[in-house]
Amino acid sequence: MSFLDLSGKTFLVVGFANKKSIAWSVARLL
Repeated sequence: MSFLDLSGKTFLVVGFANKKSIAWSVARLL
């Protein structure tokens, strides 16, 4: 397993579990 593959999977899992948090972070950046 490559680093990018592991990082990608971790990002997907975290993103799926924290959609609201990510949406808030994105909104804050805009």
